[in-house]
Amino acid sequence: MRYQPFRGFVLEQVRIDERTSHATWVATPILTARLNWMALLRRHVVFRARAPLELPCQTTLTVSGRYDLRRRTLQLHARTTEIPLRTISPEFKARMPAALSDGTIRVNLQLNHHPQEAPRLVARVDAEDLVWAAPAYRATATLILDGRATLPSSAGTPLEMESLVTVRDGTVESISMRHTISHVQGRARLTTEELRIEELTGTALGSSWMLEGTLAPFPHPSLEALLTSHAQLAPLFAVFPSLQETWNLTGEADLRLGCHGAFHPTMLLDCLARAEVQGASLTVPKLTSPITNIVGSLGYDALTHDLSIDQLRGRLLTESLSARGDVLLTHPPNLSLEIDGSLPLQTLTPWLPQETVEEFRGLADVALHLEGSPATLQPIGRIELRQAHAKLPKISTIIDDAHGTLLMDEERIVLQNFSLQWNDQPVAVTATVTPPRGGGMHWRELPRIVATVDMPQGELMVAGRVTPE
Repeated sequence: MRYQPFRGFVLEQVRIDERTSHATWVATPILTARLNWMALLRRHVVFRARAPLELPCQTTLTVSGRYDLRRRTLQLHARTTEIPLRTISPEFKARMPAALSDGTIRVNLQLNHHPQEAPRLVARVDAEDLVWAAPAYRATATLILDGRATLPSSAGTPLEMESLVTVRDGTVESISMRHTISHVQGRARLTTEELRIEELTGTALGSSWMLEGTLAPFPHPSLEALLTSHAQLAPLFAVFPSLQETWNLTGEADLRLGCHGAFHPTMLLDCLARAEVQGASLTVPKLTSPITNIVGSLGYDALTHDLSIDQLRGRLLTESLSARGDVLLTHPPNLSLEIDGSLPLQTLTPWLPQETVEEFRGLADVALHLEGSPATLQPIGRIELRQAHAKLPKISTIIDDAHGTLLMDEERIVLQNFSLQWNDQPVAVTATVTPPRGGGMHWRELPRIVATVDMPQGELMVAGRVTPE
């Protein structure tokens, strides 16, 4: 150590080693320290020191302060230049989260200590281009931590802390699901009791999202959060591959997702979602045209995977339809829906045997309950046919101007008050169609039929089985 008039005390090749392991904790090629000699005459130690550090990280540390020898009070101010996290020594890095792999930080802190009071610390940490690489995701962001703390003055005295955390330019990439949350920004309050997210926004699945809530730390970690968005439905619907295989949904919705629960001893989160759909369009199996202009409310329970439809209204071609019920999002999904409205019959041709029915049109006023998977839906309810038309080329038959009622249950289909033109001849029909035992009510099965047909030439009674031939 030597003293220079304009530089103060100069120490070269300074090292601080841990006594037991002899590991080097601090190393600097040169440390300069200056004292204010005039202040010392007033029993004040005013000092300033500067050192370019090699260990525990590469930065330049500047420390200044004032110590009152009479009152024994200390004011200390310390700051660093940028600290690349990759330069932190292994001894210190072992005390950091393993997922924090890259970035730079700058530290600026002030410590005030009075013998009769607990030490108070005011600090600001600027962290840029941070990288958090976890097994399931990778996150990058710029963070600013601006806070204050009251340090323990004796054993058993709790630490009191409050900090404002500001996030900018954040990105979260999911490793397994290949989804990205971008433009993450917002603020949160960090205390010794909780992390309270005041507002955190980001862009994911083609929409902007906002998160607020509270995260409680150990020993009883828990979460209570609310996520909201005015979302585009098509990218969101793609998250459910079991539905996307056969269904397609586009449009917009106001979404609210609330979650609460504990992380210890096991993670159990109860999440409920709510959607107010606006002008959506839905393509479903066995309908030739999409259902458009859909509005209404839906709910989703993440624990039971149940999608509840409170009331959805839309249009199929020019006709109105409404739906309510539940969809269990399993693979394949299972539906239990109530359908009311008018169906253009030409949209239902995929339900019919293509080799038998060539043309099918008209209207059907429906009040149906649909049960089962998309491939095996079980229709139960009432259908009122109006101006129905069908062409059956294999039996050289044209059915026109058909009116009547179809009653459908798990056992049979019953035709009531059914009248039509059969190859330009007036016909009245009553019939009962019964599927094979255990076969379910599916048009592609080979059902049994019992019917009475009244024609101008007389009455015909039919009993038999419909076959593809």
